[in-house]
Amino acid sequence: MSYQTILARAADDLDQIVDDLDLAARLAPRDERMAITARALQAHDMATRLREWASGAKGMRGRRGVVILDELAAFGRLREMIKKGGAKHGG
Repeated sequence: MSYQTILARAADDLDQIVDDLDLAARLAPRDERMAITARALQAHDMATRLREWASGAKGMRGRRGVVILDELAAFGRLREMIKKGGAKHGG
């Protein structure tokens, strides 16, 4: 399995997270909607960048090393935030 395949799969996982966050924002109390929507936008942006890396976009080639590790770390933090939020709100 190539790293491009793994990046594309991670982008697909993020798309599912965006969908879940969108639903959560619609169901959340008004004071929490903006924060949830902001996280959904971050996840969407990250998915887009991962797809660019997976496709070999020129602008990403020079930044691969440290930046991709930062992105994957952010993805891990986002997943943890969702798990904690899901447990906190019972779903």
